[in-house]
Amino acid sequence: MQLVMRFGEDGRARTAVASGRLDVAAATEFRLLLQGIRDVVGGAVTLDLVRVETVDDAGRCTLDTLVHECREHGGRVVLPAAPEGELTPAAGA
Repeated sequence: MQLVMRFGEDGRARTAVASGRLDVAAATEFRLLLQGIRDVVGGAVTLDLVRVETVDDAGRCTLDTLVHECREHGGRVVLPAAPEGELTPAAGA
């Protein structure tokens, strides 16, 4: 997993852009990293997960948890479009 922070003109982090494979091996470390970022810069960060590939149940569970936590703290989440034929979460979920 790779995480890149983008900062606004005031120097505050505005967007965390993640990329790579989110699997059982990376899930815990990635979640802790994002929690640390939220603790340092505040909750209103955009979490861009478009380039994240979940490859197992641990990755999908971590992704679901991150989306919920980010939105709960006033952040915004950018998710990839679901492959054709798969269900997508309800708006605001």
